[in-house]
Amino acid sequence: MGGTGYEAGLAADTTAIILFAFIGIEVLLLVRRDGQTLGRGLMGLRVIREDKRAAMLPRASAFTRMILMLLPTYTLLIIPVNAIVAACDDKRRALHDRAAGTSVVRAPKRGLKPALI
Repeated sequence: MGGTGYEAGLAADTTAIILFAFIGIEVLLLVRRDGQTLGRGLMGLRVIREDKRAAMLPRASAFTRMILMLLPTYTLLIIPVNAIVAACDDKRRALHDRAAGTSVVRAPKRGLKPALI
C-alpha cells in the first residue's frame, strides 16, 4: 500500500536529522580531537586555535564551529556574507572561524593505507 504524503515527509525529515547528526558528530569530535576531519586530513588542512595554546580545541569552540558551518544549509543568505567576511579577513577566516576563535592552516596530508586482504 502506498504511504501518505505525511509519512513520506516524516521519512525525509528523519533521514535529514540522521545525516546532520552524523556530520555534526564527525565535525565536532574529529575537529576537536586533532583539528582534522577525514576530508581535511586528505587535503592537508587543520583547524587550530587562534592563540595556539593547546592541541585540542575546547568543546565550546568545536561546537560553535559546527553549528555555524551547518547553518548555511538552512539559509542561503549566510553563504555570500560568509564569503565576503573571509575575503576581507587577512587570514581568510569565515564567520564560524571568527566566532570560535580558530583558523585553518596547512598540515601534513594523511595518506590512505591500502587494505590488506
